[in-house]
Amino acid sequence: MEIRTSCFVFCTVLGACAAADRRPIVDMAGVDPGLYQVHLEKCRSYAGQVETGTEVALGALVSAVGLAAAGAFFGDSELTGRAVGVGLVTGSTEGAVKVMAERNLVQRNCMQARGYAVFN
Repeated sequence: MEIRTSCFVFCTVLGACAAADRRPIVDMAGVDPGLYQVHLEKCRSYAGQVETGTEVALGALVSAVGLAAAGAFFGDSELTGRAVGVGLVTGSTEGAVKVMAERNLVQRNCMQARGYAVFN
């Protein structure tokens, strides 16, 4: 069971990291590539201002407490310990995924505000 959980967590984190540096799909017709790069970097810097620590910690805490309560309900201390560990990992991963989604949204809005037609 631990190997499955580890594989799941690894794949989820890997997916979140892959989404972190997602390049927007933009209609480049009539766009100056140099100016586009400048705008993209500026928008990425804005997206980088999205706070990560709070969302990740909150996700870990809520998930760990919820799973610990379930383990305690069944009266199994070993299950409770494992549930807390799984809750911390999955909750923090979920928080990281939310942060990445918000960063992508900030980047998309920023590029649209600069007049780019962003498709994703």
